[in-house]
Amino acid sequence: MALKDFRGKTFVAFTDISGFKGMMKKEEAGRALQDFFAIGYDVLNENPNVSGVFISDCGILYHSKENVSELQRLQEILKVIQEINKKMANLNYILTTSIAYGDFEYQDKIELTNMTKNALQGNAYLDAFIDNEYTTPKLKAGECRIIENDEIVEELDALSNNRFALKKKNKHYYFYWMIKENQTIEEYEARIKAVESNYSEKSKQLNDDKYEALKDVIKNPRTVNE
Repeated sequence: MALKDFRGKTFVAFTDISGFKGMMKKEEAGRALQDFFAIGYDVLNENPNVSGVFISDCGILYHSKENVSELQRLQEILKVIQEINKKMANLNYILTTSIAYGDFEYQDKIELTNMTKNALQGNAYLDAFIDNEYTTPKLKAGECRIIENDEIVEELDALSNNRFALKKKNKHYYFYWMIKENQTIEEYEARIKAVESNYSEKSKQLNDDKYEALKDVIKNPRTVNE
């Protein structure tokens, strides 16, 4: 079934598979894409308010439900990102994800027997793509962050102090999707500190060793005292 056309302000996430070029050299890319598409399909099927377009090793996800508060939109797209990341990590893949808020348009335009044409437009999509691919500091494997936006400060602050492990750094809010939900602020802070410390340590390793080490941080986000 084709996606419905959408036009309006919403949250848009750009996510891709870390280390995909290396997988292509090792002929592992085909399996990775099959797993990515299958997981994306399953998660979105269970979360109908979020829609997605998957192209090669990238996914563009957006909240497509009208007449829903921005807080609910943010909660629901974070839930989808968290579930996709966890399921991918269980299969030994890790993603990088950028989320932006703003104008977005999806239009299912022309379909022929040998061609399909779709339009993705809007500053939210472009902002998320640029942040994922080009913005400094560069996203590390497994990281997810939301671009700060004056229109959604209240929603971000509300979730930072409640259900989700969010931490503000400069012009981003980093989402620590690997940390269990519904903990106290103190528990969140301890676990975020541990993940950051482990990330810093593992990032000093080289090439494939670093990639595998970061996977371990994601799968086992230990607290400082553990």
